[in-house]
Order: sequence, then C-alpha cells, then structure tokens
Amino acid sequence: MKMETLAFLSDLNFQTIANIDTKLLDFFSDKLVIANFEGYLANRNDPTTLGITKENFLHMVKALNVKYLNIANNHIFDDGYDGFERTINFLNDCQIPYFGLKETPFVVIKLENVKVGILSFAWRMTGARNNAINVCWLKCSKVFKQIDELKKISDYIVVYPHWGIDMEILPHPWQITIAHRLLKHGVDLVVGHHPHITQPFEDKIFYSIGNTYLPNNEVTNYQNNKASSGLIVLVNFNGNNAKISFKGTKFSNGQLCFDEKTNIGPLQYDGNYIKYFKKCRAKKTIPIFTGKIQDYFFALPYLLALEKIISIKPVINYLRRRKKREL
Repeated sequence: MKMETLAFLSDLNFQTIANIDTKLLDFFSDKLVIANFEGYLANRNDPTTLGITKENFLHMVKALNVKYLNIANNHIFDDGYDGFERTINFLNDCQIPYFGLKETPFVVIKLENVKVGILSFAWRMTGARNNAINVCWLKCSKVFKQIDELKKISDYIVVYPHWGIDMEILPHPWQITIAHRLLKHGVDLVVGHHPHITQPFEDKIFYSIGNTYLPNNEVTNYQNNKASSGLIVLVNFNGNNAKISFKGTKFSNGQLCFDEKTNIGPLQYDGNYIKYFKKCRAKKTIPIFTGKIQDYFFALPYLLALEKIISIKPVINYLRRRKKREL
C-alpha cells in the first residue's frame, strides 16, 4: 500500500530567492506541499511591498514542490484589485490550484485511498477586508456551513486558517474556542498561520506555524528573530490511517534549512486560559473576545480603530521615501 504525505508550510514569499539546503529540497521532492502565498504577483520585486515577479514565483513553487496555494490572507489585495486579478490569472495560466476565495474556499486532494479536503479562511482581524476571499469575523458561521459541504466529498478535513495576532507568542482565546468547535464539527486537523512566529500547539491544532520564508524588506522589518522559524506539519496517509507530525525550519541571510533545535511544545496552562493569556501574552493592547455582546460594542470597534492607525504607517513611509528622493 502506497504511503502519501501532505506537507503544510506557512507564510511563503520568494521576493528574494532563498538558497535552500539540499536536505530540505530532497525532503519536499516526494511530498504534496501546501503553502500560504504571502503576497501577490507584480511586475518587479519591490522591497517596499510583498510583490513578487513571475520568475521568482515560479522558482518558489518549483523548488519547494508546492502543489496547492492558499490566498486567503491580508496581503493578496496589497496592490488592489488589479494585483489580485493579476495573481489569479497567472495561477490559472500556470494551472496551479489555489483556494481560500469566497467562491472556492476549499480544495479536495484525491490520494490513492482517501480524499483530503483543505479549507481556508482569513480572520477579519488580520486586516483581510476584501470579500472576494473567504473572510470570517467572530462566529465563523459560514465556515461551518462550508465544512458541511466538504464532509460530503472528503474523508479527511484540514482547516488552514489565516488568523491570530501578528507576532503574538500565544493563541488568542477566540482561536482556541473556534479551533475546538472545528474539531467537534468533524474537522480532523487545524493548521494556522499569520502571527509569523510559532505558537504552542495541541494534539490536532497548530495555532501558528510561524514563517517558512519571507523577504527582509520594509514590510517585514518589524519582525524579530522569532519570525525566522517555522514548522512543516506533515500528514502521512497509509491507506485510511493518518499520522500527524512536524519538523522545524529556519531562514537567515537568504538561507532556508531544517531547524534541528526547534523548541516548541504543547499548550500548557493552569486554570482559566483567558486569565493565563492576559498575564503572559506579548500584545497587551489587543482586546479579548469573549463571545458576548460587548465584543460588538467595544472589542471590535477598538480593534478596527487600531487597524486604521496601523494602515496609516505605509502612507507615512511612502511620503518619507519621496522626500528623501527629492533631497
């Protein structure tokens, strides 16, 4: 009986070409690799954006043997609808399957003995705003309906969400609530991305698997050394049996390789998780969603206001660069 393996990567963008270790190249060569494309197709590699040329993009998917791409994230619309359409058209031309859109939120991979459904959504609080992608607010009602559709045509279901808080060391309490609801609803595995750093995991829930490879540019320069690590989540299928495991990766100075010293463990806390999160989290200004009515009158408006403030930063940076050129 043939053994087949799915390999889930995290945020990926080869605006600058990575020098990939041969051990990693060999490892990916016989895997079905799924990745989150953190960016969009552009006419040039501009270090003030996450735009990537067609040549660099093709090198990226070929080198890492990427077979399926998630595009439900907060960067696919960085160049507006033109950039989004340019990306979608190119993926279609190259016949590279993608998912995470409103109309196509999931993909089904047919293995020898099992059909694997992979569904993605972008949490609205990551800054993902355009309804062309599969955006979710707090209740995620439509996601559960999409899972019901996927159950009819899949044997094994993976939810691959773009969620959580950027550079936060712990999963947000909202994520924990939704992740456990997903498992109760029939999902077999949750593999999350967006925070850019790895977070503690549970048995079948990887809240954040860090970064696989991102360029060091004006968009990412706020990220610290923790953002240079990631996980590869592996699902080995032997007939109908699935075994979940993971391996660590790291990148620095353009080098991408295995990380033999990956230091990540299970999520452990005593008592109430919300109290634990409030005490130990890195981002103290982010509101805690409780699922109660006050979320809509306080937490959501507050977080959207923060988003507005953050969105001004690229404009300020652009004006500074323009002023420097004039001088």
